[in-house]
Amino acid sequence: MVCSDGVFIIADKELRTISCKGISKQISEIDSHIIASSAGILSDARILIERAQVLAQQHRVTYNSPIEPELCYKDIANTKQQFTQYGGARPLESQ
Repeated sequence: MVCSDGVFIIADKELRTISCKGISKQISEIDSHIIASSAGILSDARILIERAQVLAQQHRVTYNSPIEPELCYKDIANTKQQFTQYGGARPLESQ
């Protein structure tokens, strides 16, 4: 949900499994205007987030402007698709 001051990130989780202790590790800043939320295997998510952060930094240095969010989404989706399409390795194992 987008509003004039920012965005809301809403997640649905059963109350008995909510743990506020580790929630900060699941939300990461990609760039000053992009954040990412992760679920599942956090080590795999960390690799994708670091890749998106580097991509955003390279874009800012090269073009002197913030990266479009769509470019980050497409890069993450393409990386995930590569590991879905080709078997034999644990997804996003240290590359």
